[in-house]
Amino acid sequence: MTAWAACVAAVAFVGAVVSAVPAQAVTGYHVVVGSLGVNARSGPGTGYSIVGKLYNGQAIDIACQTKGSLVGVGLPGTPTDVWDQLTNGWFIADYYTSTTGLNGSYTPGIPQCGAAPPPPPPTPPVSHQPLDGCAQVRVVGVRGSGEALFQTDAYGRPTNVLANKGLGPGVENFYDNLNGDLHSGIAVDVRSHEIQYDAIPVPMGWGILAGVWNGYYASYLSGVQYGVNLLSAYVQDHLDNCKSEHLILAGYSQGADVVHQVWNTFTATGNAGLDRTRGRLDGVVLFADPRFNPYQKNAIPALSLDEGSFASNISSYGIYAGVPGTGPVNWFAGQEVYHFMKSYCDFNDPVCNGGFSVDVHTNYVGRRVTADAGHSLSRWLVGHYFH
Repeated sequence: MTAWAACVAAVAFVGAVVSAVPAQAVTGYHVVVGSLGVNARSGPGTGYSIVGKLYNGQAIDIACQTKGSLVGVGLPGTPTDVWDQLTNGWFIADYYTSTTGLNGSYTPGIPQCGAAPPPPPPTPPVSHQPLDGCAQVRVVGVRGSGEALFQTDAYGRPTNVLANKGLGPGVENFYDNLNGDLHSGIAVDVRSHEIQYDAIPVPMGWGILAGVWNGYYASYLSGVQYGVNLLSAYVQDHLDNCKSEHLILAGYSQGADVVHQVWNTFTATGNAGLDRTRGRLDGVVLFADPRFNPYQKNAIPALSLDEGSFASNISSYGIYAGVPGTGPVNWFAGQEVYHFMKSYCDFNDPVCNGGFSVDVHTNYVGRRVTADAGHSLSRWLVGHYFH
């Protein structure tokens, strides 16, 4: 939609959907979406299977329009339930195109489709080993705001090769040090998995400190919720089908927000929830959590959740710590015996500690915080399971 176009960077690349264009196809429109692109579906709704991907600026040939699931709620622009069927049979939400339809209306000059495809079949219950198999230790990583999911080519276009394993530089560094330790002598099967959600870049040179503007906050919350949904489904799949796998959730910045919320969901109801997940959901590791609480400490440092040089005062909470919906990390000092739970935050970090130094926020790797966290977790896992 044109309202969405005003909130998106102008060009990624332009290409045509590969198909034979019939005479009645409507041309002259293109995709308007963020850098990660938008999924094309087998039918007019998000419940249909993904059949392809389209990117910002990509030309599309529209065969017809039809009604489907509502898209765009909580995002910039006007939500719409109109979907465009392309000439190759793919469907894309009209919200992510340059057509002129508004408020759920069809675009003049584009014909309406005939009968919609049948509804997607119900998803069968998962009763098999996950697609990526089972490991002894699985680190599920969630990258931070603006950290690339895929590498780019010489023209700046995303490829299908993951950047930093899809984890972001900080979580990748944490994982690599953990994996290196556990492969040294004892050969533990350690694997990672990336959550491919919308890690919304922070615009205007950290203008986030000024609060809600330009729709960024709404986009941020939408991206976080998408990440929470993906991570929750992945964790549940592995808890159900990898009975001997030790799961570790790790996230940086916006990714830490995602992990924080999912951890609290799976360990809900305090000590009882943590007891219930012993030996399965073994660890949570957060770097620069926007919901950081600087008072989750213990007199014995090794039994503290909070780690780092952060300040502890009324103005040193994470920037979203007061947002309703998620409290502090579900943590009790006595549970450190059964779970590895750490939230790393350094003084003057503008995201987790009310500070003003972007360099502090973006340099947890350079200060070896992420590497030291990996070594600490490896010692914990060896002491509990692999000695």
